[in-house]
Amino acid sequence: MNRKHINRYISRNVRNEQLIFLRIIPLWVKKLLMPLVYKRYGERGYTSGLSNLGVVTVPEELRPYVKSFEVFPSPSAESRLKMVTVSYENRLALCFGKTTGETVIEKIFFGKIRQLGIPVKIETNKR
Repeated sequence: MNRKHINRYISRNVRNEQLIFLRIIPLWVKKLLMPLVYKRYGERGYTSGLSNLGVVTVPEELRPYVKSFEVFPSPSAESRLKMVTVSYENRLALCFGKTTGETVIEKIFFGKIRQLGIPVKIETNKR
């Protein structure tokens, strides 16, 4: 991926939202048709997905009871590996969801982070 490639994807999505004939279609029609369109075209061009939930805060009275947050993305048939990032206090959680048992991508990913000198603590449910 490079800047030009990413800009092309963003431009395509924004262009669709600006088309006048799509904007005048009533919402009830869009709600009826969009699930079908998404099923056909939604994730077909992607091998994975990344969502950044950003910084999560909790009310002051709950802070003593909350250590961290984890979010597990559900992979789909088209996008078999997904990752969600979420941070709370001074911790960043990088959570993977996938349909395969392989851990190669995670090993490479966290290996690169360690090479940058960033401390990593890995937790898993894999045996």
